[in-house]
Amino acid sequence: MSLSYRTAKLPCVLIRGHGKSVAYEAGDTTDKVKQLYNIWNAVYVDGDWRLVVPLWACQGIIGHSSGKYTLVETHDPKWQLIKNPYTMGKFCNIPHLKPNYFRYNVEIKSEFTCRYHAIDGKCHLSFYAKNEKWEGAFEYKLYYNHVESKGSISDDLQLDKYVIMERSGNQSWKFIIRFPVAGVYKMEIYGGPDPKTLSSICNFKLFCDTAMENVRQLPCDPGLIGFGPTTKLESVGLTSPSQTGGIILIHRHQEINFNFIMKRKVSIRTELVNNEMNSQILQQYIQPQNN
Repeated sequence: MSLSYRTAKLPCVLIRGHGKSVAYEAGDTTDKVKQLYNIWNAVYVDGDWRLVVPLWACQGIIGHSSGKYTLVETHDPKWQLIKNPYTMGKFCNIPHLKPNYFRYNVEIKSEFTCRYHAIDGKCHLSFYAKNEKWEGAFEYKLYYNHVESKGSISDDLQLDKYVIMERSGNQSWKFIIRFPVAGVYKMEIYGGPDPKTLSSICNFKLFCDTAMENVRQLPCDPGLIGFGPTTKLESVGLTSPSQTGGIILIHRHQEINFNFIMKRKVSIRTELVNNEMNSQILQQYIQPQNN
């Protein structure tokens, strides 16, 4: 490929380094990443240097972006073509970001790392959609690593029901992972402007030394809506929710109110759900009021 550029009288540099290719898994150690050797080109076109990766143009590509944290030149950092070159350690530690992470203008608000360690059996991941008019959605998948974990889990355990996807409006999402079993996990985040066609945007490796005590699975699956109010409330005539988050802590026998302003006549159905009690029995503890 370099010969082709030079034949066309285009300045070209052969770059040797490491790439997060198909063999890469989020959270891989530095030693593993160093085994992912790669060679690509820097070509001078229209007054600027451009990175060209012939290998990925000739083979099947699975979620790669050659200009976004996917390649690192380790022999001469200037050929990273960025203001603040990455060290190998930093390159290995950053999250495994997919092209759609940048395409959808999403930002990780929690720690910018591919490895998270649980505290008291929990991990938190936070995301922010920079587009104020974002009408998209997020989704997740939690996997247990049977190879790297010391223990094992039942195949019947529904891991997704141990993750709380909390949202605040249409721009902020928080994923709270409550680990029922100690071990090593993988968390994959999906997102997109169209809830019907979500794609992977990033994934992480999660480490839990001690499972969360008395953890229970969620009593229901809220789907793509998650827990918490969204701006779609306004489209059905409800505004100014008294609770702006999706998690509300209450004590036994404590009364709590959920208030909305109704801009027009709206029919509302409420339901209280619990893992151990029938919803029909719990319905007696809900008292809708229209003031």
